[in-house]
Amino acid sequence: MNYVRLFASILAWALLASSTLEFARAEEVAFEFDGDEYFLRGDEAGIREYLTKGETFETWNTLISVRGFQGSDDARAFAFALVKNAKASGPNARGQVMENAEAGSYIADFLLFSEKGTKPFFAEWNLWRVEKNGDGLQAVQYARRFYQIDENTSKELIAAREKIVPQLAILEVPE
Repeated sequence: MNYVRLFASILAWALLASSTLEFARAEEVAFEFDGDEYFLRGDEAGIREYLTKGETFETWNTLISVRGFQGSDDARAFAFALVKNAKASGPNARGQVMENAEAGSYIADFLLFSEKGTKPFFAEWNLWRVEKNGDGLQAVQYARRFYQIDENTSKELIAAREKIVPQLAILEVPE
């Protein structure tokens, strides 16, 4: 019996099976939010990022991420710092912080614009729910990009805010 050929065949099947399993795992729905299914697309350095099916990090429309911040314990101060940094990013940036006293969390709500010359140019609306978690803070980010900015964009954003803020306040993402 040719053990080298047998080993090579087993190795080839094992590699094929593991890549198939990895692909299948990548396509598992992690959770649903606002009627859309989200898939884990990034998990590095304490940041888990989720996109909807077919979206990529280059041209996404909606992104949800979960981030941990060890050593920080003031969710309110962190949320206000996010908004302050957003407003410092450009003259058109806007932001506010909302408190959910019952849940002990804060939602930083801000709008940023890509740098001039960015192709495609976009406005990015962010909601970050920040709360105490163990020895640090956890932030659940909902971000939505608008690549077409016109007179309807503000109406769309206002309607989305009314709908998404309450949902983000109670969203449970997988560990």
